[in-house]
Amino acid sequence: MNRFSIENRDRFFWALTLALIVGFPGQPHAQPFIISTVPDDSTTGVSPSAPVVFTFSDPMDTNQTTAQFHDSATFITYPTSYAWSTDNTVLTCTPAPAFPANRGIFWSVSGQDPDGNPLAGSVEGLFRTGSSGAVAGPLTLANPTRAANTFSFDVTSSTGQTFTVEYSASLQSNSWNALLTTNSPDGRVHVTDPCSTTNLYLFYRARNGS
Repeated sequence: MNRFSIENRDRFFWALTLALIVGFPGQPHAQPFIISTVPDDSTTGVSPSAPVVFTFSDPMDTNQTTAQFHDSATFITYPTSYAWSTDNTVLTCTPAPAFPANRGIFWSVSGQDPDGNPLAGSVEGLFRTGSSGAVAGPLTLANPTRAANTFSFDVTSSTGQTFTVEYSASLQSNSWNALLTTNSPDGRVHVTDPCSTTNLYLFYRARNGS
């Protein structure tokens, strides 16, 4: 073996040894991205009080990663509270106060992982809230009052619960008519029935939904 070959071999040996000690040049770290969102993009009928959950492919820098929520029509910003999972891969955003009912909510996420790699992929989405964020609770008709030939009463419910008040003159299953539908923003609705001025024998009930 000639001297040139020996020198080349020695150089390769020392280069390989140095690479094993120092390390080969690293590949660029893949950028993090959003794996899933709850609710899904374009979902309708979402409870206005429901949290929005983002799951990331990698742990995120929690000081640099945020989510913003806006009204899709007016661009008003809606505040939320943040909570991260222990491994910093799941961000839960709870509206505080609840999102308005029957509105389009546009969201956007920006951020990076602890190494400074920026969030990639789809970082925006949209969903639409439903008519009520309240959990359906019991409906109670109370405080009946007749004055000046007009009958009135209160309906108590969960705050924000959507319900419909119906009336009937015969109690037959197919004879109920809708009087009003409301989302009961205060948990109590006072109902005055104009039909009671001409019919003294009416029956009333309340049911969940519209």
